Amino acid sequence: MNKILKTGIGISIIIALVVLTYVGMIFGSLFFLGIVETAQDSMNWEYYGDDVKSEYMYNLELLVFSTPDIRTTIDNVTIYIPVLSGKDNLKVSESFIADVKQGNIYTGKWDCYFVETPNGTMIAVENVEPIMVNEKRNIVLNTHYETDYIIDTLEPIENALILPINPDNPSESFSTVYVKYDISEEDAKVYFDVSIHGSNTWYNARRQDSYLQHGNLTLIGSQDSWYKVDTVIFAGEGRYPEKREIRGSE
Repeated sequence: MNKILKTGIGISIIIALVVLTYVGMIFGSLFFLGIVETAQDSMNWEYYGDDVKSEYMYNLELLVFSTPDIRTTIDNVTIYIPVLSGKDNLKVSESFIADVKQGNIYTGKWDCYFVETPNGTMIAVENVEPIMVNEKRNIVLNTHYETDYIIDTLEPIENALILPINPDNPSESFSTVYVKYDISEEDAKVYFDVSIHGSNTWYNARRQDSYLQHGNLTLIGSQDSWYKVDTVIFAGEGRYPEKREIRGSE
């Protein structure tokens, strides 16, 4: 009996040692890989990786605040936002229109199309059904457009998509927008933000450089007017390789 017990204990110890060795090997490998990846993350890369992904996101956000316990309705919404300036501006605009019209459970149903205005061609956004708000509702209408070239996020004013700016003084940029809607609560606030974001993501999504231009506007009660929206640009965000090109590219 003692012999059987000793044999069982010995087998258990061997199994435990095997398991511990296996677990140690796994954790050791993970630790080693972590050190290697940390070292690679801190490297100054010469080029973008072959896995670089460059994309724009054009975004219109509506954030509605109403009095708590008051059910608020917004209807007859019409918003004109700028067609972007720069390469691929029409393609990104068309992508935005298609994505907005598709709608989802979070944004609701919208119509979207190009419209000619006194301020040139713009993108019109209209609600298809009333928008119900209980204290707060956030609606984000946007599109992601992937390019086949690296976006110049260091100097977007010269080389990337931007909202209209004052060419004589880019630091005092503004976009003209039209906003019309009826809202059931006269004290309800509606926050608008229109933005363009460009980014290059690479090295398995652990490296990114980007720029952002946006302008916002806060309105109270029903509206029907044109507004000038001041915009700001944050360029050169993130980490860059020494040469902003893919290795081997011409």
